[in-house]
Amino acid sequence: MEKMEKEADVVVIGGGISGCSVAYNLARRGSKVVLLEKGEIASEASGRTGANIRQQGRDPAEMPLVKESVRLWEHLSEELKTNIEYVQGGNLYLAETDKEMAALEETMKEGHQLGLDNRILTPQEILKLVPTIGTPFKAGLLSPKDGHSDSIKTTNAFANAAREHGAKIYTHCHAIDIGLTAGRVSSVMTPMGEIKTPVVVNAAGVWANRVAEMVGVHMPVKIILNWEAETQPYPPLYKASVRAPRSSSRQTASGNIRFSGGLQARYGYNISLDIFEDLGLWLPRLIKFNSSIKLGFNWEFLWRDFRRLLGGKGGYLATFPVNYEPPVHQGVIKKRKQGLIELMPSLKDVKVIKTWGGLKDITPDLIGVLGKVERPDGFIMMAGLNRGWALGPVLGKLISELILDGKPSISIDAFSISRFGKGKKVPMPPKFR
Repeated sequence: MEKMEKEADVVVIGGGISGCSVAYNLARRGSKVVLLEKGEIASEASGRTGANIRQQGRDPAEMPLVKESVRLWEHLSEELKTNIEYVQGGNLYLAETDKEMAALEETMKEGHQLGLDNRILTPQEILKLVPTIGTPFKAGLLSPKDGHSDSIKTTNAFANAAREHGAKIYTHCHAIDIGLTAGRVSSVMTPMGEIKTPVVVNAAGVWANRVAEMVGVHMPVKIILNWEAETQPYPPLYKASVRAPRSSSRQTASGNIRFSGGLQARYGYNISLDIFEDLGLWLPRLIKFNSSIKLGFNWEFLWRDFRRLLGGKGGYLATFPVNYEPPVHQGVIKKRKQGLIELMPSLKDVKVIKTWGGLKDITPDLIGVLGKVERPDGFIMMAGLNRGWALGPVLGKLISELILDGKPSISIDAFSISRFGKGKKVPMPPKFR
């Protein structure tokens, strides 16, 4: 077994796109970086995402970041020396009713105010862009610079590039605890030994709130589930990512069609002991967005919560699931397949060859948590990124600038965890994006 480094300038916890991107950006600027991943690289959210790179439908605070990230995506294959299967085919929203069309027009206006080049398409223009569409739509809204990539290839490309610049990446190795000295980060404990470090980046995805607990930082998140599927390969049919009311889909480089829920999709939420955490903050949101949330139970997660309560911090860490496979809700997959066929009748004989579930963490205002915390010094957040795939390249750049230069080139103040401080009013999102 490879020996663990004894010290590092920065320890990154989490081997998804955010963690690998910041490790790469730090290492190429000469930092001594160690990345810890409890499973394999891209084994959880980053490996299960639809990997859409969209600017459309974003919170205004995210727009400066995602616009810069799209610019970085356009040259990422060349920079990382890997074909990440990036396709800039656009992101297309579809409307069937007058009400949905009005919503698209409002989204377009919001986008224009934020400098986004999106436009309304006629039914004829929709068919030209996606010839397989059979259902008549009133209109579509296209953001032409949006795209998609291969999630596993991209995340591993960042990891490999980080290694080439000297970063040490340890898989199947989790953070047991984070040491503090005089109010600042001083070390990270792992099963392979202790690493002395003045800086820890928490990029632990859906487990980031539990990592934050190690240093006494509370992060009010909930974990939701989504289910996706993939068909057998087809000849090239369309390049855009298509989001209709009951179906979302895109075609991969190998020809498979990856599909999920549409604009009316419901996400799963497994009731467990954490439902009582920040109940006053979350209950109004659950009521408002009840049509987007499908409640369920997962006894495995309930048991983990009980063990965490019984065993304290260390007791929970032993229960961190590695390469966790959320159960696939076959009824949801069946409905989403039907939605795909309704959208594209030529796929009526489609065969589903792969299904999977994925977890993602959401914050009360549905945007991420980025940057330093008030206490302890040296602890940096990259979490709550429920739409984080598109932001991966820019977040690595900005967090590395924060660490090395003291300030990122684009402000991330709107993403500070301090917005959830005691007595502060957290704005309700206008919609479940």
